[in-house]
Amino acid sequence: MFLGLCPQPAQAQPPIKQMLKAFSQRCEGKLSALSKRVQQALARRSAISQAQAAKKAPLFFNSLEYTSAYYARMHRLPAFPLPEQETELYRGMTLDATGQQLRHILKQGLEVSKTHSRNFAAYDGRQYPDNQKAIYATPDLKLALSFALEGTRFDDHIPVIIHLKRVSNERIVSIPHDVPLSWIHRVSALLIIKGHPVWGEIRLAQDERFVFLPYPKHGAK
Repeated sequence: MFLGLCPQPAQAQPPIKQMLKAFSQRCEGKLSALSKRVQQALARRSAISQAQAAKKAPLFFNSLEYTSAYYARMHRLPAFPLPEQETELYRGMTLDATGQQLRHILKQGLEVSKTHSRNFAAYDGRQYPDNQKAIYATPDLKLALSFALEGTRFDDHIPVIIHLKRVSNERIVSIPHDVPLSWIHRVSALLIIKGHPVWGEIRLAQDERFVFLPYPKHGAK
């Protein structure tokens, strides 16, 4: 009647140490697998970050002569990667291959004396002298792009899109005066980088070199 109170023989007791050892091994295996997945995830994130940083790395040029091209020879050009903005007007231009005209614009803005267009209906509604010159712009980005690429079929050029503050919603905006730098939001240019045409923002550094920041490819995040 006292058998139930008697301790079991040592050989009948559960092998506690073996159970703990097996449990520890299973935990170590799971932790090792988890650690490996975490390391892989971190490695992928690091690779993505490095790739993004490489895409955004600015390029510097003293002259744009070796980055301009005769684009008519190319069967396919990259789509312009930025969306049309409600706050912007666009002026498409083809500039000289060396970048001297572009350098002047980045320093001085757009000068009405350098255009061949004539004022037809000033954006501000004012009356200007007959045959007054005017700088044309448009809220239609596709239209501006057609002007930017038009001249490239004849010679080496730099196609640019000048992003201006919007002062009118007319399809063709006539600006019969100089456009100051304060009106220019940014300048986009199509350059040849490592043999491929690339759209990007172009600026001037303090040392007068061009700074080119390639845009992410169309549709990329």
